[in-house]
Amino acid sequence: MIREPKNVDFVTTGRQPSEEEFARISEWIKQDKQKKAARKPTKATPAAKVPGSREAA
Repeated sequence: MIREPKNVDFVTTGRQPSEEEFARISEWIKQDKQKKAARKPTKATPAAKVPGSREAA
């Protein structure tokens, strides 16, 4: 079930998308994910703790 955002109504025709429409939607989703991934800041990985070092204690 899809929840509609407040003050937004989704209108559908009830038909399945054509192969061309499905391909266009899939391509848009792929590009959108790439854009979001490019904007997401990367987290710095913590340095590995070496046994016997001061930080490991």
